[in-house]
Amino acid sequence: MKRCFHRALWGKYDNSNRLLARRERCDNWIKKIINHQYVHEFQTYVFGNDNYKHLEDLGVTNLTLVDSNCAPFDLNTEQYRHKLEAIKCCFDQGYEEVQHLDWDCIPQKAMDEEYWTIMGQGNVLQANLQQYRRIKCGWRRKYSQDIRKVPNGGMFYLRGAEHIDGVIKCWESLRGPSCEPPMGLYVEELMGGKWTGVEDYWTQGFEAMTCDLHRNSCYSKEFREKHQKDLRHKSLFFRHYQG
Repeated sequence: MKRCFHRALWGKYDNSNRLLARRERCDNWIKKIINHQYVHEFQTYVFGNDNYKHLEDLGVTNLTLVDSNCAPFDLNTEQYRHKLEAIKCCFDQGYEEVQHLDWDCIPQKAMDEEYWTIMGQGNVLQANLQQYRRIKCGWRRKYSQDIRKVPNGGMFYLRGAEHIDGVIKCWESLRGPSCEPPMGLYVEELMGGKWTGVEDYWTQGFEAMTCDLHRNSCYSKEFREKHQKDLRHKSLFFRHYQG
């Protein structure tokens, strides 16, 4: 199976609001990644000729220019649609298993084949489940109180090109700057049509067992104690610092 670690860069330097300022923040994380003791090979998909040249100048290799425009989607209202398009581009190049990593997903140890073995044992979509303070999944109100829990988009694994198409279709139905509610909606489709809870997210293999969130994990202390054996065997290759 053709597989890769995937990173992406888009946007322009604009610090007029926090969402737009992510482009400048990325530079600090990029430098940390390329100089990290556990740096590993990854493919990078880029929007914008200037961004492409910037990465080249830093010594980043395995670059693909997705679009000469640094922001074909609106950076205020459709920001993370770029991420989904970059992942789709990767599948279009023939990859069958793609592990997307934001630049603030930092390696915790050296990569080896264990990584892909672990991910291959999970579901076709895997990500760390995050608890937000604000509502992310309003459509669940009719049957669930879990309206703030979504897969975190920073460390986002997919197996099979049809699944990025599915997430993009969900994004088209919801719209908005984030890719996480569409990821959550697509997980519901994979669960059989609706959200069935945190327990099922874990036991059905949607939780990424190779990464943990730096903060805002939705798992309670009681849940972690119940699944202590699973957590003990979680092999942490990455930590997402949510910068």
